[in-house]
Parts: sequence; C-alpha cells; structure tokens
Amino acid sequence: MRAFFVSVFLTGIFLSVTASEVKKSELVNDTEKEFNSIVASVNGEAITLMDVLPLTKNKEYQFYAAYSGDRLKQAIYNLRKKTVDDLIDHKLMQEEYRKQNFKISNRDIERELDAVAEKMGFRSREEWVLKLQKEGISFESLKQDVEKNMMVQLMLYRQIVIDGEETPKELHKYFQEHRQDFSKPEKVGLAMLKISATDPEVEKKSKLISETLKKSPARFSEMVKQYSPELGEGNLGEIDRKLLRHEFAAVLKKIEKGMIAGPLQMDGDVVWLKVMSHKPAKVADFKSVEPQIREILRSKRREKVVQEYSRKLRQKAVIEYYF
Repeated sequence: MRAFFVSVFLTGIFLSVTASEVKKSELVNDTEKEFNSIVASVNGEAITLMDVLPLTKNKEYQFYAAYSGDRLKQAIYNLRKKTVDDLIDHKLMQEEYRKQNFKISNRDIERELDAVAEKMGFRSREEWVLKLQKEGISFESLKQDVEKNMMVQLMLYRQIVIDGEETPKELHKYFQEHRQDFSKPEKVGLAMLKISATDPEVEKKSKLISETLKKSPARFSEMVKQYSPELGEGNLGEIDRKLLRHEFAAVLKKIEKGMIAGPLQMDGDVVWLKVMSHKPAKVADFKSVEPQIREILRSKRREKVVQEYSRKLRQKAVIEYYF
C-alpha cells in the first residue's frame, strides 16, 4: 500500500480549505477503487485517500520543485502520514465534543464561513458560493467541515491553559541556540508549466511552447492553462533557493523576477519555470524577533498539551493503518 500511497500526483484542484471543497474528478485520474482506497480507520470510521489529498496538495507541488526520486517519495509519504494522523486526532476530538453538552451556534458557523471566504480573497459570501457551484462543490458539505473544524478548536481550547511568562533569559537563550532559524533564507517564487513524457505530442508541444514563450513571456499563465490544466495556475509558491532540485537550481543561478527557464527535464517530463518573486536572504536581530520567539515557546508548550490530549484519546480508540 505504501508504494501507492506516495505515487499519486494531484491534478487540477481548486484552492482547498477542507476535503469536501474538491471534486473527486479533479483529484486523480486513477480508478474508482484506488481513489477510494482506505488508508486508515478510527473506531470503525474510514479515512480514504480522498480525505488526505486535498489537504496535502499545495505542499506536494512544492516538493516536486525541491526533491526527486526516493527523497520525493519519502517527503510525500511523510506528509500524507502526518495528515492521516491529524485526521485521526480530529475525528477523536469531534467524538469527544459530541459527548459533551456543547453547542456551536449557527451564527458562529456563519461568521467562520465569512472569515474563510475573506481569507480566500472573495469579496462576498455570494461570490464564493457561485465559484463553488461552478466547480460542482456542495456548500453544505463545506459548512459541515467548517463546523467540524470548530469542534476541534473548541476541544483544544479547553485543554490548553498556559501559566506564567517567558523570562528575558529564556527568550535570549532560545535566540542564541536557534539564531539561524530567524535568518530568513533566500526564497524564489516559481510557477511551472509541464508536458508529460507520456504525451504522444510531447516534442511538438514542447517546440511550440518554447517558441511562444520566447516571443511572448507574458503568455506563460495562458500556456499553463492550455497545456497543464492539472496544475491550476501553475504556482508552486515560495521555495528556499537552497532546496531547489538540481535541475532547477542549475538554470536559476541568476534570478530575475519574470524570467522564464526551460525546457527542462523533470523525471522524464518537460517543464518550464517562471520566476514570480525573489526575496534575498536576511539576517535577523534579537529585538526584531523577540515577539516571535515568545510565541514559539508558547506554541511548544501548547503542543505538548495537545500531544498528551491526543495520546489519551488514542488509548481509548481502535485505530488501524493500511499503508
């Protein structure tokens, strides 16, 4: 099962916040049986690949720009394994919520939906609903997922009580021990256009794309939509330059925003890259990152509480993995 668990590459997903926000036909091109493969179960409730993929999609795109071969497979496996574990913990917390005398009001759910819509860049709820309808996505199922997420947050909130303040000595010690973590690495924002090696017209299309981009670089997004619809907008996000896979790093030695590189070979496929943004490295000082360090230390304390809570819930549950 593990080999299959790391082999599926996502295609054509609308910006995902929850699993129900994605149509099945947009996720994979594999068989119905494979798509609905059960990867785990918790108290008899199945978790399928369909539940996992929408939540890992964005990060997996970045992995394809940073890793290849076995490192790529392992990175995807680790990401999906963690996502499965998170889904298990969330289901257990939702069960605990239902055992309590709690009630999340419809008004609170509506407010949260408005907040999600705003975060996703929609000017109104109506605009979001119309977009979902065009994508064939049920708004009611999305609303149910938002409610479930609120259940989890409520149960976690009840567990997390942090007393005391971090001392200046603790803050400075952490900065000294993790100074490199606060020195922002050089980052490059990339978009990708890809032609599969299995495409019978790969040579013809590659030649046409290269000629078109040479004459009109501004048509990159248009070409992505035409030849790589499975990549959506083609945006890979910002990636640490030092983490770029060697094929990409080799052609991005001198980076300029808007530049296009390619055609390149990526695991047999033919790809072109466009530099969407470039941020040079930056060294931080203690004063500028002190609030961040304070929050990191608090988060670590909260994380310990959450891990202990999850451990206790898991002790009472029947959990099985199938990969």
